[in-house]
Amino acid sequence: MSNLALEFAAARLEQNMIEHYKRLKFERVPEGIEFKDYQSALNQELKQALMSYLDDWRILMVACGGQHKFSFWVDAFYRAYSSVLLESGAPYFTMEGATTASQYNDQASAHIDKILKRLNKLFKSASFLEQLQQHNQHYVKQIDKIRESYCTVSEIYTNAIDLKFELSLEGLHNQWIDISGWNSLLYHFQKQLKQLSWYSAQVVFTFYQVIRVDQRYVVKFFLTLDPLLYGEPSVYSREIDFWWKRVTQNRGITFCPLVDFQQYQHEDEYQLIIKRNAQDQALDPLSALDEMPDRETSSEGLTNRICVYPKGFKWFHGAPVRR
Repeated sequence: MSNLALEFAAARLEQNMIEHYKRLKFERVPEGIEFKDYQSALNQELKQALMSYLDDWRILMVACGGQHKFSFWVDAFYRAYSSVLLESGAPYFTMEGATTASQYNDQASAHIDKILKRLNKLFKSASFLEQLQQHNQHYVKQIDKIRESYCTVSEIYTNAIDLKFELSLEGLHNQWIDISGWNSLLYHFQKQLKQLSWYSAQVVFTFYQVIRVDQRYVVKFFLTLDPLLYGEPSVYSREIDFWWKRVTQNRGITFCPLVDFQQYQHEDEYQLIIKRNAQDQALDPLSALDEMPDRETSSEGLTNRICVYPKGFKWFHGAPVRR
C-alpha cells in the first residue's frame, strides 16, 4: 500500500472519529432506548466502518505512528490503539491462528472493541475536552499571528501588491507523490526563491496553504510585493513557473489567476484548475486566512485537511521576508 493511499485512509479515519464523537457527546438518545443500548449501537456502527478498511488503518498505525504526526482526531484513535497494544504486549495487531475469514473477522472485531472502549472513555473525559480546546486555541493564535504580521507589513508598504499562485503536479505524478514528497518540494522551492535577487528585493511577505483536493495535493502560494518596485504580473508568473518546474523536474504546473485565466481557458489539463480558482475568491493572504475553518478539529474543511504528515511540516505558514 502506497504512502499516498495511507494518507487518504487517515482522512477517512478522521471523519469517522469526528462523527462518532459528535454523536456520542451531542446526539439525543431516542425515547424508549437505554443509554447503554444506544452507545452500543453507536459502537457497532463505528466498528462496521472500521472493519471496512481494517488493513488500511492497521498499516497506517504501524507505518506512520511515531515517525509522523497525525491530525487531532486520528491521533486520538492512535492513542487508544496504542494503549490496547501495550496491554497485549504485541508490537502490532496480529490475527494468530486465524485460518478462515470468520476467525479473522472475529479477532479483528475483538481488537476494535478494545479500542472503542478506550476511545469512548477518552471522548467522555474532561481532559479530552480541554485538549480539544487547547488545540483549537493554538490554531487560532497561529492564524492571528500571521494576520497581524501581514497587517504590519501592509502599513509599511502601502498599496502592496498581492499575487496568488496555485502549485500542483501533472496528473500522473499526483498518484505517487505523498505529503513527505510535497514537503520536500515546497521546501526546496522556497529555498530557491530566497536566492533570487528580485525576490529578496521586491517580496515583502509570503503565505502558503497546502490542501487536499480529491486525490491530490495543491499549494496556494501568495507573494506580497513592494508596490514601488512591482513590474508586470506576467514576469512573476513566468519566474514562479520556471522555478517550480525546475524543482519538480518539469512535472510541476503553476497557475496565476491574475494572468493565466485567458491563456489556458481552452487547454484540457487546466480546466479543473481554472474551475477551482474561479470559485476561490481568496486572492490575498488576508482573505485566505478569513476563509480558513474557525476550528482545526471541526468537520468544516475536512475535505481539504491533511491528516498525517512528517514532523516539522506546516500546512499553512506566513511571514515577512527578511532583508
